[in-house]
Amino acid sequence: LRALDFCYHSGIYRDVRLVKSSKLHLTNPLASNKVQGGGVFVWYSNVSEKQASVHIKTEVRNENLQPLHCKVQHVLLSNSGEVIATSETATQPMGAQSESVFMHLLHVKDVRLWSPCDPYLYTLKTTVYHEDNPIDEQLTRIGIRWFEFSRHEGFKLNGKSLILEGTNRHQEYPYIGNALSDRAQYRDLQKIKNAGFNMVRLGHYPQDPSVLDACDELGLLVENPIPGWQFFNNSEEFKAHVYTDIQQLIRRDRNHPSVLLWEVSLNEAYPPVAFRRKCVSVAHAEFPNDQGFTAGDLYAQHTNWDVPHNAWDEDNKTRPQDVQPDRPGFVR
Repeated sequence: LRALDFCYHSGIYRDVRLVKSSKLHLTNPLASNKVQGGGVFVWYSNVSEKQASVHIKTEVRNENLQPLHCKVQHVLLSNSGEVIATSETATQPMGAQSESVFMHLLHVKDVRLWSPCDPYLYTLKTTVYHEDNPIDEQLTRIGIRWFEFSRHEGFKLNGKSLILEGTNRHQEYPYIGNALSDRAQYRDLQKIKNAGFNMVRLGHYPQDPSVLDACDELGLLVENPIPGWQFFNNSEEFKAHVYTDIQQLIRRDRNHPSVLLWEVSLNEAYPPVAFRRKCVSVAHAEFPNDQGFTAGDLYAQHTNWDVPHNAWDEDNKTRPQDVQPDRPGFVR
């Protein structure tokens, strides 16, 4: 019998919501089930303190039995509610029971960049109009920042070197299992921040959305994992479930500025190399312009992780069995 360091609890232990919408509405990225698609998807380019380009991809569905005309508007707000930038499409026709994708580009000047030292959050207000009538709306908190990893220069945030110091965090808690309130989740992350850390590795499952919200607010970088721990089944059905887990994790959490690494490996499960390489390609398909970093366990075999988990010899401060010498390493 192998001792477990955490348990999977059954039952409903997170918030459940019934969402009622107009028949013309923003889609849900998980329900839409499209690569880089569904809902509101935000990414960045040309990021500096002087300016940044904010790219927004929005999917709208018309559930009506007849075609209609609609448009999408985006308004970027400061944390005090000041309008920073706006973009609005021309009104366009939509077929009955169909989806349309709207692309926007916001040019932001005098950017306040997100970082652990200054976790500044903007709010993106997305509104869907039927002709000139607002019909659906969504608020998305975003942080403008850019990441860079290299073997020789380590990690850089917004062009500046930053040493990553963190800890691991499970969601399980005495007596209540996984049924933590949002406030209890926040308290845990606040304690991690107060301890002097700037990063947290969540394990080994997608945690409650309130955890990512807390990390965004507090300024904690995140390694965000798919579910799975010490088990692999080589059947095609099992592998297909893992690939779906990767897609759903990224689609759910892709707009959080705190997410630095996507841990798309099955923790301590020793899967085949071909499977892990497929996990990397599934993850990268979800990022435009390769804006994302995958991470995972090596087990002395070469994979394609952008930032592999390396073995670490604390006594000698070395990385034994370094089988990806061209990649930066992350000691988890």
